[in-house]
Parts: sequence; C-alpha cells; structure tokens
Amino acid sequence: MTGFWAWFHDAWEIVGALGAAAAAGIAVLLASRERVDRKAAESERDIARGAQRTAEQLDARRERERQARQIAVWVDTDVPVSWEWEPDTGQEPKAPKTFLNVTNHSGLPIFDVGPGVTLSPTDRGPSAMASEAPVLPPGESLKYEVFPTVVSDDDPTDMMWVFRDLAGVRWALNYKGVLRALEDGAYVAGGGEDPAP
Repeated sequence: MTGFWAWFHDAWEIVGALGAAAAAGIAVLLASRERVDRKAAESERDIARGAQRTAEQLDARRERERQARQIAVWVDTDVPVSWEWEPDTGQEPKAPKTFLNVTNHSGLPIFDVGPGVTLSPTDRGPSAMASEAPVLPPGESLKYEVFPTVVSDDDPTDMMWVFRDLAGVRWALNYKGVLRALEDGAYVAGGGEDPAP
C-alpha cells in the first residue's frame, strides 16, 4: 500500500502545483487586465479634460471678443447725383468719394480708434494711418475717406479700423468682417505688428 499512497501523494502534489500555476496565471491576467482598464480610463479622462479645456478656451475667447464683435466696419461710396452737376457751367463733375466707416454697436466705449491698412496678404500686420478718435462712445460712428481702388477686390491692400476695447485688448476689424486680436505687437492668429496708438 505504500506505493498507492506515494502515488496518491505525488498526484496531489502535481494537482497542487498545477493549481498554484493556474492561480498565478489568473493573478497575472487580472493584473494585466486591470492595468489595461486603468490606462483606458486615464486616456478617457485625458480626452475629457482636453475637451473641457477646449470648451473653456472657446468660452473665454467668445467672452473676450464679445465687445469687439459688436463693432461694425463697412465701405460706402458717396456718388454725386446727376442734378449736382450742370454740364453748361463748365465745372468738372464731382468725383465719387469712398469711405471706410466704423460704428460702435456695443454698450461700451472703444478707445484709440483709427483706420489701418495692410499692404498685402503677406504684410506683417496693420499700421495705423491716423488716430481719428481717442474714444468712440456707444452708438457713434466715424468715417475715413479712402481711395476707391483700396477697397476693390483687385487690390491686395486690406483697409480696417484698429481699436482697443474696454478690457485693453487691441483689435483690427477689416471691412470684410475679419476680426483679429493684436497682442504684444502681433496678430494672435498670425504674424503682424501692433499699430502705433
């Protein structure tokens, strides 16, 4: 009988070793799965934080642009009507005048308002041509006479009004409605120099 018990003992040792190996394998598998799940959760958390950060930046940008978006810039032409010119008088007819206009539709004043121009799309930024008003109150408008060719689609120059909002941010708004923040002498979205006040 001792042979049977020896065999039985050996069989239980083999079963125990196999059980221990299986338990170790399951522990490694569970630890590996936990690590994968933890990395997936961290990745999802990072994606959610990134989306939240992007949403917060967008909200901050919208809040920052709120006053500047309520400023209107447009071009109009003052064409003399036919009765203003009599061919029999020998006087030359009045030439049409083109104006770059700005109106403050916000409820707050804007400051250091003046027309600006970029000479080409590759120009480094607007340069102020003149300071028309230190303050433009709400509901007020300004006009600046420009050459008609400056506001044609064939001319690469870009006419704009440059101003500072109540928060102190300097903005450039062209007659096509493109608004650009100017910070530390440059466009936020590209190169450029801050116009002289």
